[in-house]
Amino acid sequence: MLAGLGELAALCGQALEAASVSAADPQLRALLIHRANLQRRAAADLSQRVVGTPGAAPHGDSAHRERPGDTPLQLACRRAGRSVAACGALLRGELEDPMLRPWLIRYYHEAADLLRVLEQLTREQYPATTRRSPSRPAVNRPLPHR
Repeated sequence: MLAGLGELAALCGQALEAASVSAADPQLRALLIHRANLQRRAAADLSQRVVGTPGAAPHGDSAHRERPGDTPLQLACRRAGRSVAACGALLRGELEDPMLRPWLIRYYHEAADLLRVLEQLTREQYPATTRRSPSRPAVNRPLPHR
C-alpha cells in the first residue's frame, strides 16, 4: 500500500503542475507549484520507505481511474482525496515499522490540507460543475493514537 500511496502522491504532483501552467494568477501558480513539489517529495520519500518494507505492493490501478474531461485542478483534487483515504487506511491498520506512523500522520495532515485548498479552488473556478462526492473521505475525523 505504501507504493500505491507514493504513486498517488506523484500523480497528484503531476496534476498540480499541469494546473499551475494554466493558472493566470501568479500567486495561485506559485501555490500550485509549491504543492506539486511537496507531493513529489512525499512520493520520493514513500518510494524510499517501500524498499525496506516487506510486503508493500502497489494497490493496482485505482490511481488511474479518472473522469474524462477533468481539468488538471479537478484531477489534483480527486487524487488528493484518494491520497487522504489511502493514508488513513494505512494508519488505521497495523504497520510493521512503527517509525513509519509519525511520518504517515504528517503526510495525512498535509494531504488533508491540500485537499481542503483544492476543493475551495475548484468551487471558486468551477461552481456549476462542483458536486460533493459521496465517497469523499472524512478529513476531520481524528486518527486513532497508537
